[in-house]
Amino acid sequence: MWPTATGDLTGVDAQSGSRITAGALNNPLIYERGRCRRHGHATDYRLRTHTNLISSANYAAKAENQNAVATKEQILLAVNKAFYNALQAHAVLTVAQQTVNERQTVTNQVEALSRAN
Repeated sequence: MWPTATGDLTGVDAQSGSRITAGALNNPLIYERGRCRRHGHATDYRLRTHTNLISSANYAAKAENQNAVATKEQILLAVNKAFYNALQAHAVLTVAQQTVNERQTVTNQVEALSRAN
């Protein structure tokens, strides 16, 4: 995460009356004969790259944490749904058993009345 610095320095002197100096054409009446161009800049590309990678990794980790939470919640929802479906099925079974018992009682009473004339 250390920044890098790069730079270059160019120095050129032109012959008297020439039009080329410092890598470009110039007008000797306007520009001075001796030219020194300096290009220097400090870059933090590596720092930005590392920072972006770290930020990207942090966001990816947060996304994975949120995916884990969402998965946990989906599992809990599925478990709750299965639980309530089981309760509903048990309640339907209980009602069905009571209905069978009541019909058996009615059948027994009809048979007893039939035998007794």
